[in-house]
Amino acid sequence: MLRSVKNLLASRLRAKIIGGYLLIILLMNVVCWLAYRQLHSLNKEVEHLTQDVAREVRISDRIVFQTLSMRSSVDSFLAFQKEEDDNRASEHIKNLRLLLHDAEREINEDKTREDLKEIAGLIEEYVNKYKNAALRLQSRNENVVKLKAEGVTVSKRITEFAKSVMGNKKAASMCVDLFYRISEIQEKIDQFLFVPEAGGRDEAFSLFDKITSQQIPDLHSLLKEKKDREFAPALESLAEAIEDYFDTFSGISSIILKLDSEIKQTLGPYAPQIVSVADRIAQRGWKDMERANIDVDNSVHATSTVIFLLCISATCIGFLTGMLISGRISRPINLLESSATRLAGGDLSQSVQVSSVDEVGTLARAFEKMRLSLKEMIENLETKVEERTAELKEANQAISKSNEDLKTAQEELSNFNRELERKVREQVGVLQKSDLLKRYLAPQLVNQIMKGEKDVSIQHERRKLTIFFSDIKGFTQITDSMEAEELSELLNEYLLEMGQIAFEFGGTIDKFIGDAIMIFFGAPEPSPHKESARKCVLMALSMRERMKTLRVKWVDRGIEFPLEIRIGINTGYATVGNFGSDSRMDYTAIGGQVNLASRLESSSQPGEITLSHSTYAFVKDIVDCEYTGTINVKGIFHPVMTYKVLGLKGQEKD
Repeated sequence: MLRSVKNLLASRLRAKIIGGYLLIILLMNVVCWLAYRQLHSLNKEVEHLTQDVAREVRISDRIVFQTLSMRSSVDSFLAFQKEEDDNRASEHIKNLRLLLHDAEREINEDKTREDLKEIAGLIEEYVNKYKNAALRLQSRNENVVKLKAEGVTVSKRITEFAKSVMGNKKAASMCVDLFYRISEIQEKIDQFLFVPEAGGRDEAFSLFDKITSQQIPDLHSLLKEKKDREFAPALESLAEAIEDYFDTFSGISSIILKLDSEIKQTLGPYAPQIVSVADRIAQRGWKDMERANIDVDNSVHATSTVIFLLCISATCIGFLTGMLISGRISRPINLLESSATRLAGGDLSQSVQVSSVDEVGTLARAFEKMRLSLKEMIENLETKVEERTAELKEANQAISKSNEDLKTAQEELSNFNRELERKVREQVGVLQKSDLLKRYLAPQLVNQIMKGEKDVSIQHERRKLTIFFSDIKGFTQITDSMEAEELSELLNEYLLEMGQIAFEFGGTIDKFIGDAIMIFFGAPEPSPHKESARKCVLMALSMRERMKTLRVKWVDRGIEFPLEIRIGINTGYATVGNFGSDSRMDYTAIGGQVNLASRLESSSQPGEITLSHSTYAFVKDIVDCEYTGTINVKGIFHPVMTYKVLGLKGQEKD
């Protein structure tokens, strides 16, 4: 960083360019900051509009809704006297009180608070008068019960009278008509009690009038004609009961109409008054919203204008700054270009005069020195040409002598080439032998030995390795059913494919034991532990996929038994190096962790890859695994957790 700053300070031309860019960036930052200030102010106004101003409208709407719901429940209760209607009315009254209480805490505007207090007072008056009306309805209901009892009594008397005159069919028929007329009156009375209106009462009165003025007199006349005078007292008593029933209904209906009118006059105006006050709050809120909208529109226009002017100003300043800086840079460059063009044409007369102290000025002064030097050199060159001509003659003589020396050197070079070819052939032979050696030893080990990096002696070291064991489940079964040549061909094909995959992933093949393979990662060439574990697991997945292809080929060749690979992988410290004698050595790994990898392989099911927890910890982010329990391994005094590899993350599982 310090060196970059020194280079920047030393380069005046770069400083000019960077300074110009910094100035433009500064202008852009100022524009952005001012625009942010304007937008922040606009956001506050919009927030005031959406939260403070609109609050009054929302509260007004909720008051109107609760008021209308309360009125509906009260009207329903006064009409039907059902307890659930009274409970709903009480719930709406409670909600209104809570709403007004919360609104008084939220709203600070004095007029709105006064309106809320007015609504609260109207609600309390409405509730008190509603309770008084409910008490008066109880008295009305007692009279209604008395009226219905008299109606039942009249119906019974008509029935009894009809039974007594059964001998007179016409009289009995007239009694039936009278009974139906009384039933019709009772139906009209029930309708009137349901909806207290003068029209319903008048219809009942009209029916009463027909009974008293027509049906009862007709019945009297019929009984006199038949000389059934013994029924006259019963008929008179029936007529009196009907008159009493009429008088009772007349009195009760007047009371009901009067009570209904008083209730409507008493309770009716309150809901419209509350709604009117709530509408007043809403209108005030809408007016405030209109004013706020106008303010927001003005702010948006002002903000847009300010941002536009700032952008225009920044653009103009940036353009002028660029023109100024580019002019100061390009003018001396153009002058230098013109002088260089003339110099290329052989004209050394034009001088370069640049007064700037930056790199261009330094270059111009250096160019001027070069022009003067060239001019001086050309003047001296003509003099020296003659001198050089004489020297060339002497040089020709020296060249003749040098030709003889060259022939001698060519002979020596031929001898050297023959020796070089011999050494190359020897080196090629060594390389060919190393290729053959790689077929029996790990390529990494052979390369280190050939480069001299590996000492071929009995020595070993402790390293953290990822060890791989595999074998073919079912291979033993097919050995008795196949010829030795076919078995060897199949085994070599399998080991060739698996070995190629191991080489691709950089694994060190320790040994082939029949159909079993031991491979480890992390030696002889060291690698990070996590990288070794990942390469080993990816190699195992590749081997399992390649085994599917081989199994199809083998089935086509007539192998009946399904051959499945099973794999065990463990990561841990092992002893790795050269083991044996001075005349015969093996590069291998030994130790408890190696035995654990072998034990994991033998505990695997066909087609499965089993990991220890130490390997699973390195690869759990790239493969999906399933915990399969624990196993006990000789030499390890605790159960070993095992995991089955399902496949790479994100891939579909078989």
